[in-house]
Amino acid sequence: PQIFQANLSEVVDRLQDNDTQVVLAQPASNLRDFTPVFSMHWEPLSARKSKRFEALVAQADELMRERFVDPRRMPPIEGNGEAVDPNAEWGPIPPAEPPALGSSDAIAACKEPLDFLDQAIQLSDSHAMAHFLRGTCLIHSDPAAARTAFVLARDLSPAMAPFQRAPSPLINVVEKVATDKNLPVIDLPAAFDKASEGGIAEGRWFMDSIHFSAQGHRLVADSLLPVLAELPVFVRGPGNGRPADPSPEVTAALLRDKASRFTWGLDLVIPGAGMPAVGGDPQDEAAPSADEPAP
Repeated sequence: PQIFQANLSEVVDRLQDNDTQVVLAQPASNLRDFTPVFSMHWEPLSARKSKRFEALVAQADELMRERFVDPRRMPPIEGNGEAVDPNAEWGPIPPAEPPALGSSDAIAACKEPLDFLDQAIQLSDSHAMAHFLRGTCLIHSDPAAARTAFVLARDLSPAMAPFQRAPSPLINVVEKVATDKNLPVIDLPAAFDKASEGGIAEGRWFMDSIHFSAQGHRLVADSLLPVLAELPVFVRGPGNGRPADPSPEVTAALLRDKASRFTWGLDLVIPGAGMPAVGGDPQDEAAPSADEPAP
């Protein structure tokens, strides 16, 4: 979080030094439909307690699968996390017929698994998967508590490429930088929660853990537009303040470039913002000598 805060603050400062209007947005994550990739006990646990914990979670998981209240499946992630088939089916595995969200059948199906999970969490409350399964059941009876459990599962699961999700400390950094620099900040997690079943951000907005689907990008745009429209550059701009659409030739050239380069867009990152660019060396940013041409 400290490195992220330093970098974000420097990026904002550089943009403002060049008279750029800055708006920040807190990152959103797929809470309901992304099972933790890795879970561990962050506190010491005896062998006896560890064995008991594993048995309780396994019992809860098995019952949830038998009763079709287990976590929904997302499409498999390949390569760098962006290679996901947007048409791949996701959700319950056929022929599962899950009970309706919040129905009495779903609540009854979750009663026993929740008891096992509560016992497990009393032994260790730092295991991401236990909280995720608990959230998957609680969404039927207590959506607010379910969201808390899903957030805990996200924050307790170490970030492992390509399965990163922005945890609470990083989300809080965006809020802090926006407050310190008096910037507008868009609460994207709240927008995704509001648009999702049970008030918990779900898989249809994402391709995986954090990359947006086409629907997700539209939701982000809809959240950004009202804030951007109030910026002085648009309010006081000529005419209606709306920039002209790019020509078809420019759009076609950008699409060709994006399709041909795996690293498309990385060259837009501001170099040297707190840390050297990936693969670079701090000395690379030194001014060229008199014998060397400027880049």
